[in-house]
Amino acid sequence: MQDDFHYKTDSIDGHSPAKGAEAWKLWVDQGVISTDGTQASLITNGGKAGAGGHVRVTYPFDLAGGTLYTLKVTFQFKPVQSEKVGWAGFGFGNGENGSPDNEPWLFICPQRESSDDSGAKGLASHQEAGSTTIPAADFSLPITAKITWNTSTGEAQYCINNQVESEWTRKIPVSSDRFNVFLEGATCGAVNVTNITLTAEPAKK
Repeated sequence: MQDDFHYKTDSIDGHSPAKGAEAWKLWVDQGVISTDGTQASLITNGGKAGAGGHVRVTYPFDLAGGTLYTLKVTFQFKPVQSEKVGWAGFGFGNGENGSPDNEPWLFICPQRESSDDSGAKGLASHQEAGSTTIPAADFSLPITAKITWNTSTGEAQYCINNQVESEWTRKIPVSSDRFNVFLEGATCGAVNVTNITLTAEPAKK
């Protein structure tokens, strides 16, 4: 699956990506994920100071054994300038709504101000695998994050801006064959996504 969001829509709910047979499904509607022909924008009700909000879309696929999956997302953040701490995330999830009950995912906190350093966390379900600081200067450019998951070994690795966070590596066994990838934002202003790709290749034994 690949989506570079080169189409215009007020909501990607029900819209098929550029490559892939399935469609995006909106599960939490306290905001919107729209596209302008160049990127998708995750805007929650929390884009306004003092407000909350949460939005998630999922894309289903059949998980295969003996496979190395790579999920890669490119974000472009804007300063939030709010007292509330928001985040934008992505990852693997199972079940009807794609919740990461026992799967790898990652989130990045956008800046409150343009001079702020911020951070990212890798998670296995709701357990933290690791965290890192993202320098303020990096937010002037797109931030690319990646998760690889080996369905033979269960090994999940996390990568931010081409830096593999080796200490975050976890063994996360596969518990189902029907999965989703998801994009999610909570209590944040505009977070743009310029590309998301899911690739699969035979895992090395």
